[in-house]
Amino acid sequence: MKKPQGIYGILPSGLETNDLMKRAEAALKGGLRTIQLRDKGIPFPERLMRAKALRGLTRIYGATMIINDDITLSIESDADGVHVGRSDVDDWGLFRGQLGASRLLGVTCRQDLEFAGHVLESGADYISIGAIYPTSSKTDAELVGIDALRNARRKLAGTCIVAVGGIQAAHLATLKEAGASAVAMISGLFAARDIEAHTRQLIESWESA
Repeated sequence: MKKPQGIYGILPSGLETNDLMKRAEAALKGGLRTIQLRDKGIPFPERLMRAKALRGLTRIYGATMIINDDITLSIESDADGVHVGRSDVDDWGLFRGQLGASRLLGVTCRQDLEFAGHVLESGADYISIGAIYPTSSKTDAELVGIDALRNARRKLAGTCIVAVGGIQAAHLATLKEAGASAVAMISGLFAARDIEAHTRQLIESWESA
């Protein structure tokens, strides 16, 4: 399974199904090739219905679909992987085995490189470092800054590292230079008036940085 590269879109929480799918398809039309569904606070059957619908879209556009914090939803929707936080898993080796070798495992590491090394040894495919910039998406997110990303790249050469937290178009060149393999964007992507065109611009900016 292909690890995240470039622009990694995380769909905003709390969207109605039609709005969710409309925004997702616009980004996929614009060239987005990694998209995460972060769908909390609604009953599992509805989350599964939405995940399966998104899975259908990502197949059409050849994109990778990641589920946030729910291994069961990831497996039952036939997603390409799951992204979890450090407090969501007790036994990382067991979790990797349950997920299966064919699915991606991403783990939030903030700036804890000892923990990052542990989950990578246990089978994680990529880690996220952040919050790099202030973010309204997670009010409890610790601000770690750009130096945490540079440090992670120095110490974890060859690792797929996703930068997260408050990322906007103006940050892309700096983040790429600092060592990000990919950048996770929520409002920086999905709040655009024309999501399809904005996605194209973000991808072009990343590739030319």
